[in-house]
Amino acid sequence: MTKGKRFLLIVFSILVIGSSFWVFFSYFSKKQTQETKELLPKAPVVVVRSQLLNRKLQYYGTVVFSKKYDVYSKIKERIQTLKIEKGDRVRKGQLLVKLEDKEILLEMEKAQNEMARRQLDLNIAKESLEESSREIRKKLRSIEVLRKEKQGKELEIANMEKILSNKAELVKVGGFSEESYRQLETQYQQLLLDYEKIKDQLFAGEIGFRKSDLPVELRSKWKGDSLVENEELFVQYHTRIERLNLEKLQKEIEAYQLTYKQLQMQYENTFIYAPADGEVAERYMTEGEIALPDKPLLVIIDRDKSFIEFSVPESEINMVKVGGMVEAKVGGRTYKTRVDRIYPLVDEKTRMAMARCVFYPGQSEVYPGMFVVVAVEAGTRISVFELPASAIVERKDNQARVYIVNSDGIVVGRWVVIDSVVENRVYVTSGLSEGERVIRENVAQYKEGIKVIGVSL
Repeated sequence: MTKGKRFLLIVFSILVIGSSFWVFFSYFSKKQTQETKELLPKAPVVVVRSQLLNRKLQYYGTVVFSKKYDVYSKIKERIQTLKIEKGDRVRKGQLLVKLEDKEILLEMEKAQNEMARRQLDLNIAKESLEESSREIRKKLRSIEVLRKEKQGKELEIANMEKILSNKAELVKVGGFSEESYRQLETQYQQLLLDYEKIKDQLFAGEIGFRKSDLPVELRSKWKGDSLVENEELFVQYHTRIERLNLEKLQKEIEAYQLTYKQLQMQYENTFIYAPADGEVAERYMTEGEIALPDKPLLVIIDRDKSFIEFSVPESEINMVKVGGMVEAKVGGRTYKTRVDRIYPLVDEKTRMAMARCVFYPGQSEVYPGMFVVVAVEAGTRISVFELPASAIVERKDNQARVYIVNSDGIVVGRWVVIDSVVENRVYVTSGLSEGERVIRENVAQYKEGIKVIGVSL
């Protein structure tokens, strides 16, 4: 083979091999581009435009009802009847709970029986005291009679002694018969006997009824000389046991009366009534459980008027004004109201103040303690860029990271400053420029530095 033919063969081989490589490279590049298009679809973006926003400050709070009643039992007792359910409407004075009362009624009956028995004993003791008092007064009068009889006998004896003395002289001179004299002596002896008998009766009768028999505190009240004038002193002295028994019985009756009154109050406390008109917000116990004085049975609320209390940072307290408009989102609904009070105290630890607004939720599903997002109009307008909340990749305090698609289709991460978040909208004050394209959703599937194949608005 000549040198010319060999050269042509080599050139032809090079062309064939080069063509094969070009075809293979073109096919591979086309396939890779097709795979890239499948892996990186068009990025959904939002083109940001600046706008003026009435600035709203967002805070968090809770629902507080102006009228909330915790219903307690005043006694420890088992619940017999509790038919009220959560959400039921109740009227003031309506019976809510009935506690068991069997043991209380038995104790009340026992106390009544004891009172009746003591009252019977008291009546008997009173009669006994009155009888004793009458006997003492009668005794004092009989002593007075005996004293007078003794004085009368003493006069009779003295008189008889004079007569006997005179008659004895007459007997000596024969002017009076001895027989008559002996009869007079017999009468005298009888007088002496009667006198001694009266003296003995009087001595026996006066035991315990002399002034000296009285205790010092009663003797100091003595007046005159007559026993009858001082009969009340002797009545007090001789009826002291009866009066002590009477006092004891009276105290026992008073104790049972107090016990009965307490039991009656306990019985009345087995009926638990609604303190006001309202709605049952919570029911903590059921029939058969033990009601305790320190554990609420029910919570009743009045929906006619409620409050939202929310915390405000010390640095922003001057931006919240009494009378300022408020949008409160609670329970899936938004209510418009106004700030009605700012409490004059800043918490030393949190540096937060508390504000309040009134709202009227009516019969909607709003309950005390529910979480509330409060948006307060600050009264200023600022320039912002609006983004959907789904565009946020990461957030730290008032900063957020977003993905931007630049003019070359490359994904670029950017930290932006957030002014506020209202519902699902984010308002950015810096970090973006007019007309930039921000990936608005599915941000987790993108990474910084990759190139996307077009965008979709």
